[in-house]
Amino acid sequence: MNLLVPLLVVLVISVLLRLLVPVTIRITTNVSVRDLRALSAAFDARMVPYMQGSYSGDPTNLEGAMRGLLAIAREVAAQQPERVGEDILHTLIVTAVAARRIARRDRARAALDAVLRAERKAA
Repeated sequence: MNLLVPLLVVLVISVLLRLLVPVTIRITTNVSVRDLRALSAAFDARMVPYMQGSYSGDPTNLEGAMRGLLAIAREVAAQQPERVGEDILHTLIVTAVAARRIARRDRARAALDAVLRAERKAA
């Protein structure tokens, strides 16, 4: 009985406050969660043989190899049932190169950025 009275008082106060001060919080977001395992596996299956044949490990040749990887990633993405954005492809490429220890993440990102700048300049 001792706990029931304070609980009822808090309940009544909260209902009165809700009536006096109507506050609604709405949260909207554009976050989409997709399963990219199929895309990643298809890209990885083509990336590994390409990099073994096209990249010797010399950092000066990394930009050319990234140009080829970007073309492969775009081709693999075009075969997916849902559209895949360029930003996802860029992350996929850099992550795959870094995960396979082909190049450090920062070098892979820099090489890909150079390829993208050259594409924009040429367009």
